[in-house]
Amino acid sequence: AVVGAVIAWEVRNILTSDVPRLRAVQTVAVGVPMLLLVFACVYVQIETSQPNSFSETLSRTDALYFTVTVFSTVGFGDIAPKSELARIVTMSQMLTGLIVLGLVAKIVFGAVQTAVARREGAAAVRPTAPGRDDTQQSDASPHGRSPAQGG
Repeated sequence: AVVGAVIAWEVRNILTSDVPRLRAVQTVAVGVPMLLLVFACVYVQIETSQPNSFSETLSRTDALYFTVTVFSTVGFGDIAPKSELARIVTMSQMLTGLIVLGLVAKIVFGAVQTAVARREGAAAVRPTAPGRDDTQQSDASPHGRSPAQGG
């Protein structure tokens, strides 16, 4: 729920930003490392509360290494989850990683495209001259004749 709320907030910020591409890069550059740090902290807490939950004791650095290994889908190698809790959290990280890479990237970059299209559309609209009413369409052709006069 918190991740969804943060994503919605960031998408709103991208849509209203004057520089949506930069805002999207900032969102990804800050969001992904924060996500990795959250999982690394959870792994340290699991190791602290339930020793031997992993194939080796995890320090903070080891937990971050394990988190990046899972996120990048490289495989486990030297550290693997052993306890049920560690495996559940690892699976949730795998699924979260897939969601972040797929769905969130699509949403974030879709918001960029929407914001850029809106800005380009707004730039294409020219302001009307003072005293001129462009709300009524003229029947005149570019040459000053109406279609009924054979323009």
